[in-house]
Amino acid sequence: MQIGDFLRDFLKILLNGLGSERVKAFRQRYLPIFQVYRNDKFIDVDSNLTIAGAGLNDDLCQIRGEKDPSFDRVLFSIAPHNKG
Repeated sequence: MQIGDFLRDFLKILLNGLGSERVKAFRQRYLPIFQVYRNDKFIDVDSNLTIAGAGLNDDLCQIRGEKDPSFDRVLFSIAPHNKG
């Protein structure tokens, strides 16, 4: 399983829990980034890697959010003209 697939499935599970509103807000504004604790700091792991390919065993891991650049876009909508 790729890490990106794991993140998607894990966040879906969290949506059914007590903090579902916070998870919804997180998913609307941020992209999930998987991190592993190595050499006294958390480092990002490529989401295209598999868990085995990233060398993860019993490592301390976390998910951080990176601001989604598409969230800051201004979207315009043009209402249809009423030809009456």
